[in-house]
Amino acid sequence: MINAERSTEIIIRLTDVARTIITIDSRQVAKGVSQVTLMGLNKLTNGVYFLDVTDKTSGEQKIYRVIKAQ
Repeated sequence: MINAERSTEIIIRLTDVARTIITIDSRQVAKGVSQVTLMGLNKLTNGVYFLDVTDKTSGEQKIYRVIKAQ
């Protein structure tokens, strides 16, 4: 879930612990709460990943730690 203060474009990067980019995508989100789905994540091995969400307009960035486990 993404909570945007205004309608904006976001850049989403998923990286591994070595900060190697696994996937990168950009999406347009509306003001308020939006749900964003990333496809193909079921192919990832178990481990720790980082989800980096950047507002393309303001440059504001949030990084989330994601743990993939079965």
